[in-house]
Amino acid sequence: FPCYARNATTLYEQSKAMALHGVEPSKVVLTITPESNPELMAHLDGQHHAPYLFFTRPTELSYMSPSEFITALSIRLRTLPRHACTLPKQCVCGRLCRTYGEVIDHAFSCDRMSTFTFTQRHDMVKAAIAALIRSYGFNVTIEPRFYSYDNGLRQRPDITVNTARPITTDIVICMQDGAVGAAANRAAQIKRRIHNDAVSRQDHTFIPFAMEVHGHCDESCYDFIKHIRQHLPPYTGYIFEREAFSLTAITLAKARVRSINGLAATGFDERFFL
Repeated sequence: FPCYARNATTLYEQSKAMALHGVEPSKVVLTITPESNPELMAHLDGQHHAPYLFFTRPTELSYMSPSEFITALSIRLRTLPRHACTLPKQCVCGRLCRTYGEVIDHAFSCDRMSTFTFTQRHDMVKAAIAALIRSYGFNVTIEPRFYSYDNGLRQRPDITVNTARPITTDIVICMQDGAVGAAANRAAQIKRRIHNDAVSRQDHTFIPFAMEVHGHCDESCYDFIKHIRQHLPPYTGYIFEREAFSLTAITLAKARVRSINGLAATGFDERFFL
């Protein structure tokens, strides 16, 4: 990730010497290394699961437009295209963000920052997972209503895959809090407490699907995918598992892009009020 600002003086002096005196310029390293930018390094740690960076055969579900990919990569590097937002950016909640990194973090942790809501992000991932599972021949029930809960509330998990012993999941996408994976693990445990008893009474298997917004997948995600894979032939199961994790990452990356694209319709520019 080149940083010209930090090397501006060196680049100028070498260009000047070459232009005036014909001095051959020496090599200038422009890359910000993890050691020189610990904030970026920490941010990338949370994005270790990023299959959208690699080419795959595009499908209706996995296709990313060039502009979506550019914005997704910008988010990964804690910056944004200039058309995406102006700085400083103030959220409806009152939080003033003065850097692109602050805008990114707040957009993914405050549901009032963007017109693209957390519910839409959740439903986008849910629809993609359900569509992929159906494409492999499984019957899928979205938000099943056939579970009864001790608290009397009409709660619903997200997806039931109707295998010989049905597999049910509830998707949760949370912001990283502390170490990578800690927030997703806590969210998975909460989902188990909510749904496990009700699902077990129907002799079904409940496995949560917990992710962090920048892409980290909890062990529960792997467990859910592998349970479904067991019902497929070996040669198909491998492809299914690979496509499932790739599609999940791509869909979540597209959701992050939509959150950023929704910034233009919210908040206000502080400069107009000074």
